[in-house]
Amino acid sequence: MNDTRATAPADPDAFAALVERITNEVLVDAWLALYREDAVVESIIDGARELHEGAAEIRRMVIANARIWRERGLRVRKRVECADASTIVLSWRGGFDGDERQFGTEIWGFQDGRVARQQTYGYLDVRPATSTLARLRILLFAPRTAVVALKHARRSHA
Repeated sequence: MNDTRATAPADPDAFAALVERITNEVLVDAWLALYREDAVVESIIDGARELHEGAAEIRRMVIANARIWRERGLRVRKRVECADASTIVLSWRGGFDGDERQFGTEIWGFQDGRVARQQTYGYLDVRPATSTLARLRILLFAPRTAVVALKHARRSHA
């Protein structure tokens, strides 16, 4: 007997193309149509966590994000990393105003053919680990870890 409760789209690549188009063209109605009424959306972008539960909260989040994406000209490319009967995991690259330094991962969980849970993890300014700015960020937000990492990096090069 088939379990229809956890039904992801049959073609994960087509789903990736759809949500890429929704993002790049900022298609609010199509975006909202993806979710169940009781869906949960969690996002962590550069350490800032947001949690939206239910259709009303998700609608407010979608409208706010749509305004930002339109004003800043967000463009991304999404690709499937893995998928099964209930989940599709996408990665994305792109950014605002032609900047290509953003990267993220999206985990889409489905129930009855619609999104029941979406988790998004994103980084707005990805740089090489050797970048001075990247190192300063780590030093600012995780000073002990930065000092220990520097100590071990020096040992490995000695």
